[in-house]
Amino acid sequence: MLCMGHSCSYGAVCERDAKEPHRAICVCHRSSCPTHARPVCGHNGLTYKNECHLRMEECSLQRRIRILSQGPCGEAYRVSLKVYTWGKGQGS
Repeated sequence: MLCMGHSCSYGAVCERDAKEPHRAICVCHRSSCPTHARPVCGHNGLTYKNECHLRMEECSLQRRIRILSQGPCGEAYRVSLKVYTWGKGQGS
């Protein structure tokens, strides 16, 4: 069992690598999202067309992307970043 003990997250599934059959990889199968625009701001400072696009990115990176706010990134991200750096003793 190639995928035994191999863990994938964020909607990905474990599959055999086509190029290296002895290797397991995480694959994201979602290939499309609704076309409606309902922008969300990720905690990474990127604006996504909608939550589905954020989740697709999360799956492909295999890393959590939290929704910071509804709507495009802008002031909410700058305030969040300032609070974050201040909490680390780096803000003013």
